[in-house]
Amino acid sequence: MGLLAAAMGVVVWFARQERPISKKHYDKLLQQDKALGEQFDDLEKELKSRTRRSIQQEPHNEELAQKLRELEAEIAALKRPAT
Repeated sequence: MGLLAAAMGVVVWFARQERPISKKHYDKLLQQDKALGEQFDDLEKELKSRTRRSIQQEPHNEELAQKLRELEAEIAALKRPAT
């Protein structure tokens, strides 16, 4: 009985020990890390591209906003009843 209890204790102790991960698992983690790094780089490039485009479009947006205000003023003038 004592020998059986000791064997069970060793099994439980061994199961709770932290063992280094296998080379296969480590390689998989490295691939995932590399893929995440590439995704991060792609997102960073996209953000820079969009920022550059939005900065280039600001003058165009102001021009369109001015035209919109002019058209709204014309519409408001046309809606006023002629007296």
